[in-house]
Amino acid sequence: QVTVEALEMLDAEATIQHVKDYTQFRKYGLLFTPGLVVNEKLVCAGRIPAPAEVITWLTTALAQTPAG
Repeated sequence: QVTVEALEMLDAEATIQHVKDYTQFRKYGLLFTPGLVVNEKLVCAGRIPAPAEVITWLTTALAQTPAG
């Protein structure tokens, strides 16, 4: 929910997937849930991040995404 709210605040679009497959957790090195992966990178694990943190991670990811 925090991620959805952060995306709305940034007026950005993204694909959000709720993953429950433990093999996917291991793919990202996630040991404790919940976890947040942005652009294939684990940015938060084992806690619910503050909205400001999610906005920072999303802003960074958006800046790294090639335009086109």
